[in-house]
Amino acid sequence: MAIVFSFKTVERAFFGLKNVILQGVEVVQCPQCGDEQIIIPRLDELMRTLAFAVISQPYRLQGEDVRFLRKYLKMTQAEFASYLEIDKTNLSKWENNDDRIGEQSDRLIRSISLALGDGLKEAHGGNCALPQSHRK
Repeated sequence: MAIVFSFKTVERAFFGLKNVILQGVEVVQCPQCGDEQIIIPRLDELMRTLAFAVISQPYRLQGEDVRFLRKYLKMTQAEFASYLEIDKTNLSKWENNDDRIGEQSDRLIRSISLALGDGLKEAHGGNCALPQSHRK
C-alpha cells in the first residue's frame, strides 16, 4: 500500500487557536490506519501570520490567544508574566479563561507581542497592529 498525498482545505484547532483554516495544504494519509498528517512547509511564516491575526483582532483577547502569543514568543509563563508585571498565577487564570483580561492588560499583551515577535512589525509594513478599539 502506498502513502496517499493530497491537497486539502483543513479547518480545526491549530497551535491552541480555534477555527484555523488552512487552504491548499498537503496532507499525507497512511493507507493502513487512515491517519492524516498535514505538511506545513513554511511553519515560521504561518506562525507569524497567525500571531499578527491574533494581535489585530478587533475584540478582547481570550485565554487561548494569550497562550498562543506567549508560546509564539517562546516564553514560559514566568517570563511572560514578568514582562506584564503580574504574578504567573494571574497569567495562568487568563490563559485558562478563569479570569477576564482587562482592557489595559489586553493592550499591553498585544504591544509586547508586536515588539518582541520576530519579524511581526517588519513583515506587516511596520504599521501599528492594534485595532482602533484598543488605541487611546
